[in-house]
Parts: sequence; structure tokens; C-alpha cells
Amino acid sequence: MEDDLGLATVEQPAQLAALAYESLHRSILSGRLKVGSLHNEMKLARELGISRTPVREALLELASRGLVEILPRKGIRVKLFTEKDVHEVFQIREIMEVGLIESVVRQGCAGRLSDLEAALEQQQSEADKGNHQGFLTADRLFHSTLCQLADNNRLSAILENLRDLIHVMGAEALLQQGRFNEVVAEHREICQYLKMGNAEEARGAVVRHLLRSKNAVLEQYRQHHTITEDSR
Repeated sequence: MEDDLGLATVEQPAQLAALAYESLHRSILSGRLKVGSLHNEMKLARELGISRTPVREALLELASRGLVEILPRKGIRVKLFTEKDVHEVFQIREIMEVGLIESVVRQGCAGRLSDLEAALEQQQSEADKGNHQGFLTADRLFHSTLCQLADNNRLSAILENLRDLIHVMGAEALLQQGRFNEVVAEHREICQYLKMGNAEEARGAVVRHLLRSKNAVLEQYRQHHTITEDSR
């Protein structure tokens, strides 16, 4: 059953905090709980059909992952990122993803790109349909598949932990006119250089992709949100 905020009602008595986390997490990633929106813990508990304690535990976990902010005497706000947040996340991405792409080329990836190409074609299909959520899912799959090619479990785990922030931070930016197809073209360029085994060009393609993505995020936030140097 779905409530007004699109939260799936929690009905199982066991592991309520985990179930509340999954419901809230899913609603944040889907955009049902919008960036910057303010919520009341008691109301969330009522809509989930459980007590406040497991909801509070779930919110603390979401806060630890940077997805919500707990504001004393105000409530819970879905994280509204500052300009500093955006720069930091993309700086981390560049450091890690450039290293990742170099590792993939060193290992010889030309014959191992079928899954990455399939993810790219799925993304193109979602772009053609104008399916925002489908495109986000395919985008996440593309980057996860790229991580798998590097065969570095620790690096993959670090990037996967960052993936939710990337997802929420970049979701609105993808609504900009033509951005779907721009992202697909940027990903296609990365694939092309990986096929060629050209580490330098692949690295450059990743850096350009991240710079364009960061600029799109900043532009979207400046147009639709109050973005500051740091509000924390």
C-alpha cells in the first residue's frame, strides 16, 4: 500500500528499522521524497505504520550516509547539497574513476566489454523513451559494470557507497534539455577508448564526463535551489 509520500507501508514486525530504512531510502532515490523537503518523524512513522523508534534508527542511518539531515526542533530534511558538497563528491569521483579506468586498460579490457556495452545500450534505450528513473538505473548499472572490470573489490565498495549521493545529487541535472543524450555520448566515448586500449584518451574522456556532469549539477541547483558555499 502506498501513502501520500509514496512510502511503502511497513507491515512485518521483525527488523522494523531495516524495513523503514529500505522504504525511506527507496523513496529518496526515486525522488518521491524530494531534495530539500522537510519531514516530521512522527508523520513518517504513522505513514509507515510503525512506531517512531525504528524510524529514528533508519533516519540516523540515512543521515550517516549523507542522504538526510536531522535538524533540531525542525524535523528531517532530505539533503540539500551545498556547492562545497558537489565539488567534494566530484573531486572524489575524479580521483577514483581515473585510477579505475587506467586499471581497466592495464588489465586488457578489449574483449571484456560486452556487459558495459549492454549497459550503455540500455541507457540509450531509456534516453530514447525519456524515462528518467529508468535512465538513472541504467546509468548506475553502467558505472557499476565499469567498476567490476577493474576487478578491485575495495575500490568498487568505496564507489558503491558514494553511488547513492551521486544518484540523488545528479538526478535533477539529467532533466536539463539534451542531457540524457549527452551522457550517453560521453559514456560511448569512454567505451570507444577502452576498446582501443588507449589509457590516456580514456582518462581524458572520464575527466570531461565528470566535469560536464558537475557543471550540470551546479547549474540545476543554482536555478532551482538555494545553493551556498556551505550551510553546515
